[in-house]
Amino acid sequence: MAGAVNGVFPGTAPTRNASAVNIPLPEEYWNYEVNFIASIRAIEVNSNSIARAAINEPTGTIVATQNVRIPTVDVSLGSLTISIRLNLGVSQAGPLTNYS
Repeated sequence: MAGAVNGVFPGTAPTRNASAVNIPLPEEYWNYEVNFIASIRAIEVNSNSIARAAINEPTGTIVATQNVRIPTVDVSLGSLTISIRLNLGVSQAGPLTNYS
């Protein structure tokens, strides 16, 4: 992350440790803090983390990293079934409906 920030704002983001990056406000952004934060948020950071998911069956809790992608799948428990499908079709109200 520090490398990505320093690529846009050179020398701005020194790393504190393996999990923290301090990003002090550069002088040219004094009185423009919101603009600086928006600029930082727009920086794309590529992660090399592995996709992982953990499922706690007794509680039904699922925790997943951002790289987890779910393809077409059906999940069933008792009489409950959840289906996840990719649908590239567009659903739109017809021209003679009351929806705008």
